[in-house]
Amino acid sequence: MTEKKEKQLGFDEISEEWKGMPEFVQEKQTPYRVLKMSFRNEQDFEEFLRITGLGGMRDTVKSAWYPKLERGENSNLRWVDADESV
Repeated sequence: MTEKKEKQLGFDEISEEWKGMPEFVQEKQTPYRVLKMSFRNEQDFEEFLRITGLGGMRDTVKSAWYPKLERGENSNLRWVDADESV
């Protein structure tokens, strides 16, 4: 059994790959404030979900944005190499 090893590019080779590419700066997207909440009982939690409109949270989601964070128009776009199958 043989393992196929990928070629490791050096810094100079990587720099060459990026020559001529437009600069990209990601805006920092951090929350203004993070708040940990506790609820005395299920009824209090349900009331919180109703008031905030976060009814879809239930037991699976551990965090959320309020109001709901809308994903940007390009959030589903990905860059792929023309030689690669998608």
